[in-house]
Amino acid sequence: MHFKISTTLAFLVLILSACGGGADSIPIVKDDTPAKPNTTPTPSEFTISTNNVETAASIAITSTFNNFALNTSSIFTQSTIEKTAVQLQINTRDQVLKPLKRAISSGAAYSEDVNAITTDCAISGTLTTTINFQKTFSLSLEDSVKIEAMNCHDGSSITNGSFTYQFTQLTDFNDFDDYTVLGLDMIFDKYSINFLEKNKEVTVTSMYSLLITQDEYSQKVDISSPVLGIVVNDYLQLIQNLEIEKTYIHNTNIETITASSDLHDNALFGLINITTLDGFEFYGQDSDAPTSGRIKITAEDNSSIILTVLNTNDVQLDADYNADDVIDETRVVSWESLLYP
Repeated sequence: MHFKISTTLAFLVLILSACGGGADSIPIVKDDTPAKPNTTPTPSEFTISTNNVETAASIAITSTFNNFALNTSSIFTQSTIEKTAVQLQINTRDQVLKPLKRAISSGAAYSEDVNAITTDCAISGTLTTTINFQKTFSLSLEDSVKIEAMNCHDGSSITNGSFTYQFTQLTDFNDFDDYTVLGLDMIFDKYSINFLEKNKEVTVTSMYSLLITQDEYSQKVDISSPVLGIVVNDYLQLIQNLEIEKTYIHNTNIETITASSDLHDNALFGLINITTLDGFEFYGQDSDAPTSGRIKITAEDNSSIILTVLNTNDVQLDADYNADDVIDETRVVSWESLLYP
């Protein structure tokens, strides 16, 4: 995974196909999707073992560092994720930047009776932007913009459902390049994209919250979600109790990420808990891998893995298979092999 601080602020990377633009760099989960079980497994069915230790570590890492909420929020922080593997990779800012900025700049043209505009998509279907602003030409707390697609066919994909931006905090806000605090909720309602050439349908449900605080020295991003579900065809990744904190210190050029979540993934047929023990540090704008960091991955039966970054290439996996707090096996693998299995 690679974070790169850019000089321009991209607004959101969410609507990809429906708002125009290519869709071939879309999001999440593995192409070699495992077969879906006939019955829904219970979390206790999964235990970390010598046969799946690297799979569990890979899913934990990709869930943390290619997280959908982290990806989509990156444009608010002038940060670009240049590599993605298992998670949803959403296209550039123009897919959402244009309709959202158009909604804000056109706020004066709307009243309580007329606050929505519907446009035709490139091939067929429609895209409706609904604006709920308290003031014209400016944002206020609890303002919202809803973008809803109805069979919106842009030539390469068909989009349905909606997502809403609900603004929750605005301090010293002049525009999306100039603010001290920006908070918003991202709310999804049966939002799905069917990529025709790839025969892949991506569905996003539930919501996440984003809070950015920044000054000339540092930038802190907090991301949280009670439940965030991503389904690709029949592959499910359900993230519960998600908490991510990303801090960038300008004068040291160091970015630190901590994360925790409870994760259900079809490839595991069960639940794991992910907890950061030591924050992952990335140095410089061109860092592809962290220089340090540790997380603990725990299954329902308390079998576990402690993942430690040794350097920018190597990661150590210390596995406790029988939950007795004694390391049963140690492996050293590459960061690339975990992030891009």
